[in-house]
Amino acid sequence: MSDTNRRGLLGLGLTAGLAAGFAADAFAQSATRGDAPTEGAVAKPAPEAKYRVPFAVIGMDHNHIYGITDAVIRGGGVLTAFYATDPKQIAMFRKRYGDIKLARSEQEILDDRAIKLVCSAAVPVLRAPLGIRVMRAGKDYLSDKAAVVTLKQLADVRRAIRETGRKFAIMYSERLEVPAAVMAGQLVHDGAIGHVIQTINLAPHRLSASSRPDWFWDPARNGGILTDVGSHQADQFVYLTGSKRAQVLASQTGNFGNSAHPKFEDFGDMMLSGDGGAGYVRVDWFTPDGLSTWGDGRLFILGTEGYIELRKYVDIAGRPGGNHLLIADKKGTRYLDCSEGAAAVRTAVRDRPGRTHVGGAGSGGRAARGRARADRGGACDSGEAMTARRGAAACTVLHVIGVGVALAAAAPAGAGPGRDPLPLSDYVDPLIGTGDDDEGDTIPGPTLPAGSIHPSPNTITAATSNAGYDRVAPLSGFAQLHTQGSGGVPSYGTFLVSPQTGPLATTEAEHLSPKRDERARADGYRVTLARYGTNVEIAPAHHAALYRFTFPNSGDAHLLFDVTRKIMGELGTAGSEVTLFPEQGKIVGRVRTRHYWSPAEVDIWFVARVDAKPTAWESNAPTSAPPARRARARPPTSRCAPGGRSAARVASP
Repeated sequence: MSDTNRRGLLGLGLTAGLAAGFAADAFAQSATRGDAPTEGAVAKPAPEAKYRVPFAVIGMDHNHIYGITDAVIRGGGVLTAFYATDPKQIAMFRKRYGDIKLARSEQEILDDRAIKLVCSAAVPVLRAPLGIRVMRAGKDYLSDKAAVVTLKQLADVRRAIRETGRKFAIMYSERLEVPAAVMAGQLVHDGAIGHVIQTINLAPHRLSASSRPDWFWDPARNGGILTDVGSHQADQFVYLTGSKRAQVLASQTGNFGNSAHPKFEDFGDMMLSGDGGAGYVRVDWFTPDGLSTWGDGRLFILGTEGYIELRKYVDIAGRPGGNHLLIADKKGTRYLDCSEGAAAVRTAVRDRPGRTHVGGAGSGGRAARGRARADRGGACDSGEAMTARRGAAACTVLHVIGVGVALAAAAPAGAGPGRDPLPLSDYVDPLIGTGDDDEGDTIPGPTLPAGSIHPSPNTITAATSNAGYDRVAPLSGFAQLHTQGSGGVPSYGTFLVSPQTGPLATTEAEHLSPKRDERARADGYRVTLARYGTNVEIAPAHHAALYRFTFPNSGDAHLLFDVTRKIMGELGTAGSEVTLFPEQGKIVGRVRTRHYWSPAEVDIWFVARVDAKPTAWESNAPTSAPPARRARARPPTSRCAPGGRSAARVASP
């Protein structure tokens, strides 16, 4: 089964559950407990389900397994077998899904080559080891949260993913199967409240102590409250803020009402910081008996142009039922009843670009960063990075499974053996020193040690530094060569590339764009050009700069290569030459520099290649026509006399 198909199966299972119009109880958890199976009709493959993939279930210690199983069936999964030893679990599972084959052992399922996916809601501490065995047996794995509860488990899972190439996925139903949450995600990513500044997520739960198994009370077996319950809220935080990297600034847990279980954590909260926004999470087991449901889950999303409040499961002393969404924006205030499930969120599922958290392990893996217990005290750093990937096409299904890492709790500072520390590069802030002259004259763009290329954004304001950058100014593009910390005569800023949409502007002052969401790291840089609605990402190699330009889905898109400019947009050439290779998507050229550091004139060559075949090529310098007999053998070449401008344009498809 192809990589795309396997991801598609996992994804469609959740989107189809919404888009196909299932009843509200298919989305929500029990009205009395947060883990009871729904009594609604058994799920069926949704019309959108393209594949029929055999899957099995191992581990039913948490009743979340029923929601997971239903989701996979909706996506086209065919329940083939299950393995359990508890007679009550076996009876309940067969009551819901019929006379499904009961395997004699776990190994029988792992050895069955027809089974492509294994789902589990085993005791949390057992989930990661099971997932590793599943992947090493050549199958994909879908786990309940928390899927990873220790740093050693996290390292082991990552290693298994690298070595097997299989998928380790985690079901985050609070974001994926609560219609109000799906609708909120659509509104946020459609820009309804501007750029998200902060999320506040409150997640109280009903304890129902008499029904809880022994492992429930033991943080060593369930990961603790921030890893177990809080992983849901961390997943929503990184999704709604668009954060690719995040950390826990501070966290605490405690036991305030369960002295009979002294190790148990019935309260926890944490403060989050990501490269897309800030967040606060509070989780607890103090839902009062008088509440009509298992928890009054609230989510507040603050944006630059408005805010959203979700009352997920109940609106106390207010509207009946759950899935309430309230929004205040520039247009006014309004209430959205999302309780009908599919009707309210069909657009969110079918028309949103794909989005997921992607990384080495599942979302619960980052939750294994540990828990900062109340008696440890102090601010704690989560350590690991979080990454995200956006799909380019509508109806991509990657946004429905947290295949990657979502942060949940902090590893105590100075943790002992097994701690997974930050890479040293994570401590680097390339924006330090980017001011002019005595403020540093450095660039925010990424560069490898001893690299021969230094890509970075450029500006042309009066406050622009000798390195070509003013932190608060609009951007004119991205040049490939720069000096760092040098002061003196502005030099380099060579080979500027400017991504644009709409009518092409060739003069640098005419294609300036305000920026937003600028994020600079030692190993990468990204920013959104607000004028063009275009995302730019840069990664360095030793002798090349790798760019990814994500343009809006509609309108013309261009890449302008300015060959003859230097820092501040000044002309710095004693001649240039550009040769276009349209069929190869390649531009080759040189510039003879003038008025750089050295009084000598030096040739600098470049090669640029685009991975999407352009629809048009142009140059604003006169083209030298080759002899007729060689017209087909030579690509078009433009040359610029000393003191003239030379640029090439590529029109993207």
